[in-house]
Amino acid sequence: MDYQNSRQTIELLPEFEADLQDLFSELDEEPALLIPELEMELETQDDHLTANFRLREFASRGTPVPSRYLPNVRRLAQNLQVLRDVLNVPIHINSGYRTPAHNRSVKGVSNSQHLTASAADIRASGFSPPQVYCMIERLIQQGRMVEGGLGIYNTFVHYDVRGRRARWTGRGVRRPDCSSIL
Repeated sequence: MDYQNSRQTIELLPEFEADLQDLFSELDEEPALLIPELEMELETQDDHLTANFRLREFASRGTPVPSRYLPNVRRLAQNLQVLRDVLNVPIHINSGYRTPAHNRSVKGVSNSQHLTASAADIRASGFSPPQVYCMIERLIQQGRMVEGGLGIYNTFVHYDVRGRRARWTGRGVRRPDCSSIL
């Protein structure tokens, strides 16, 4: 028998058919059925996104990253871990995931990567924003970090894992000449 859900058709083996049909029916009726278990898992793994990044560092003013964005924040943390390992200093997350209300309050763009936990505004101990910006640019060129959004501001650098190149500067900030910085 074939079971059709919103993503794909799955062929069920006869010996498991009844159990799987029951499970799929429950999930169709109540898509959030498994979320409490997932939320418990997230709470216990708070300190383990990477060697140096904790899930709570990416929270939005006390609002945890929603479970549906966990793959995004893990990918972001893994890329920031590369930067941290190269610079060998702590990376501070000024802003990670943002709720829509938080994003509006900071005048973030409506399609901000922060809304899906795919972005972080960061600073690195002992490094200026131009130095951090240029190091990320170099690591992207080397294929060690994912291509994405990279913005420079007076006191921090924005990095996101959108998967395509985007570059910008904050008001009154010039894009650094990376050839003279690194």
